[in-house]
Amino acid sequence: MTQNTGIIVGAMTFEENIYDGHTLETVLNQTQILTGNYPKTATVDRGYKGTSKVKSTTIIRPSKPLKRDSTYQKQKKRKHCRRRAAIEPIIGHIKKDHRAVINYLKGKTGDKINFIMSASGFNYKKLMKKLRAIALWLYTKLQNKPQLQIELIRHLQYRHVQSFNVTF
Repeated sequence: MTQNTGIIVGAMTFEENIYDGHTLETVLNQTQILTGNYPKTATVDRGYKGTSKVKSTTIIRPSKPLKRDSTYQKQKKRKHCRRRAAIEPIIGHIKKDHRAVINYLKGKTGDKINFIMSASGFNYKKLMKKLRAIALWLYTKLQNKPQLQIELIRHLQYRHVQSFNVTF
């Protein structure tokens, strides 16, 4: 997931029960393939012991604040780790609400496809909520201004006709 938006940028399943620290590079590579960018930082839980840097990504793990840390540094560390704690409920939502547990696809490849599709469904639901909020905001703004309604309708009709002509 991204740190600020909460969009899922990578979802994987593994066939064996692998130690968390050994999966980190694979997951970061998948994120780079899907987004085109390699993440600068990755906030992980305490299960990812051993590595502090993978390629160009800095790994941030929760730890007790150091005595030499300033108040700002302590708050920054705490904030990163609190955001990491929000991932567990989202995994639960993907499993329950987006049917990652119920798999009708065959084999290990089916498991992988099912989990990726569940994560995509979570992202689409989030996108649709945002689009709905924007549409409602636009609708309420246009209710009070008939001149804007006319301009918007003309603009949409012009774009529709223009794109219609380009298609043929």
